[in-house]
Amino acid sequence: MSFDHRKSMAVLLVLAALFFSSCGKKEVIDWDSFRSPDKLFKIDYPPTWKHALDGHVFNINPPDSVGLVTVSGYVDPGTTFDEKKFKDMVMLDFVECRVRESFKKVVGTNWVGEDAVYERIVNDQKWIYLFRVAHRGQVGAFVAVCDLDTHIKTRIHEYKEIMDSLIILDNPTKPLDLSRVKEGEKENKPKPWQENLIDWIRSTEKKEDRTSYYGY
Repeated sequence: MSFDHRKSMAVLLVLAALFFSSCGKKEVIDWDSFRSPDKLFKIDYPPTWKHALDGHVFNINPPDSVGLVTVSGYVDPGTTFDEKKFKDMVMLDFVECRVRESFKKVVGTNWVGEDAVYERIVNDQKWIYLFRVAHRGQVGAFVAVCDLDTHIKTRIHEYKEIMDSLIILDNPTKPLDLSRVKEGEKENKPKPWQENLIDWIRSTEKKEDRTSYYGY
């Protein structure tokens, strides 16, 4: 075998090694980050997903707008964080959902908490809810994912990454007291995040002549 031929073969082997070593590697795309204005939490989300801040609640939607992630923060005014009170408060509006996986302990980046999976049948369609309640010091954070069972299976990876990116921040500020308004201003309280989530779910239902499960 001539020297030139051996040299060509070596180049081909190097190129082949580079090609096969790159196969199977997932392209890494930087996600966007959101830091709550009240300095309670930080969370990441895919750059192609929709997002909006509604009062103290950060909402994230997949590109097709079917599915929702809501993230909110809370400051416990007591001397110790009351985990049960916080969980009972944020879960108040999901009493009609069925427990699929009970709350279990989970530890994240600088916080401790619990995760659960609930489900609910609406017009013969199954909705899946992923819940995370977490706290660090006096600050609590709540992450709720809601999506159709048929959709959540295809983007569970993204939902899990969003939930796992949660960071509870070091220097929280007391959230604005919405019960107070400046003199001369019209009082305009935003809906609690629970009502916004329920309204969104209701908007996906078929119109029926019945009282809603939310009570009005």
